[in-house]
Parts: sequence; structure tokens; C-alpha cells
Amino acid sequence: MGTVLYEPDGEEGRMLPVWLILEGKLVEHDWQGTLTVPIDAPFQKADIDEWDYELPALAVPDYVYILQANDSARLVGIHMPALRTYVESIAITAGHPFKPEDIGRLMLRISDLEEMLQLTPRSR
Repeated sequence: MGTVLYEPDGEEGRMLPVWLILEGKLVEHDWQGTLTVPIDAPFQKADIDEWDYELPALAVPDYVYILQANDSARLVGIHMPALRTYVESIAITAGHPFKPEDIGRLMLRISDLEEMLQLTPRSR
């Protein structure tokens, strides 16, 4: 499981989970299959003071998520071929070229994950 980046809500100043951050082995996945991510609260808070800003990061678009059916856990899948296509399309317009394998951090919007977990399971 990754860590979660919290941000103030703007109205009351409450800290709300905004991004689920995946690094390391979770990111070093086969780009041809599905990366399965368990969504287990409470989340471990990301320590922004220890953030490696040179590690290439990618905000995952919501259309690559796949809800995984599992009786014992809440799981969301990331369809890696679709994510690869997305990365390749933005790499073309980037100021410096990069490959999907260069990505060291995936950032998943908590609101996208919450929406996914309320849907009926589907597969690709």
C-alpha cells in the first residue's frame, strides 16, 4: 500500500486525503497487465518533508481504473496498457522526452478511488 498526501479543505482547514501515492515496487509493474492496488483506510500519511522531488511522478487518469471484485478487500486495478498509452501521448508534448518506465511515482486521486469503489465491478 502507498502513502496518502493530505491537504487542507479550504473552508474549515481540516486535513483531507487527496492523493494516494505509489512508489517503488508498486510502480515497477509489468506495463502489459493490471496493477492491483488495495484501498485500506486508515492511510499512512505521506511525509512531504522527505519527498524526492526528482522522482518522476504521474497523476493517474480516472479512465484507466478497473474495480476488482474481492470478498475480503477493496481493490482497484490500474489497466497498465491504457496508462502506457496515456504516458506516451503526454511524453510527445513534454519539454523533455521520457518513457513510461521512467515514472517512479504514481499519484491516484482519492476522489477517483472513492467513486470507483461505489461502482459495479468490471474487467478489461
